[in-house]
Amino acid sequence: MISPVTSDDKDDLCNLLCSYKNWLRYHVGEIDEVNRVETEIKMLREESVSLSGYQIARAQDGAAIGCVQLMVLDDVASLKRFYVSRPGEGVGRRILEYAIALATEGNASCITLDTSCKMQAARRLYSSMGFKDITHSVTDRESGVRYFKKQLRSLSP
Repeated sequence: MISPVTSDDKDDLCNLLCSYKNWLRYHVGEIDEVNRVETEIKMLREESVSLSGYQIARAQDGAAIGCVQLMVLDDVASLKRFYVSRPGEGVGRRILEYAIALATEGNASCITLDTSCKMQAARRLYSSMGFKDITHSVTDRESGVRYFKKQLRSLSP
C-alpha cells in the first residue's frame, strides 16, 4: 500500500530516509546528497518542514518499505527521495507508478528527477517506465548526476 505521509508516519519516513542516507554514503559516496538528506531528516524531526508531497509504501505487515517525495510546481512534477528498503520485489516500480499517477492527477505535464550515475538499477527502472535521459540538455548539472524526464501530456501550442 502506498499513501501520503501523515504525522503518524513521520518516524517511519525519517527511518527510511536515514537508511537512504546510509546507503548513499556507503554505496554511492555522494557526500553532498548525504548532507542534504541529513538536513532534511533533522528538519522533519523538528517539524520545521511540511510532510507535503511525501508518500510512503508499506508491506502487508505494515512495515515501511519505501518512500518518495513528489512536488508539483506549475505544471512540472519533481521526484525526490525515492528509496526502497527491499529492492528486487517490485516495490520501486509500484512507487514510481503511484507517483506518475499522482503527477497526472495533479495536471503535471511532465515529471523530472535526477539520480547518481552509480545507481544503475534506478536508471534502468526509469528508462523502462518511459523516462528519457535529458542530462545533455541540463545547463546547471552536477557532476556524476543523470537527469531524467517523462512527458505526461502534450504541451499546449
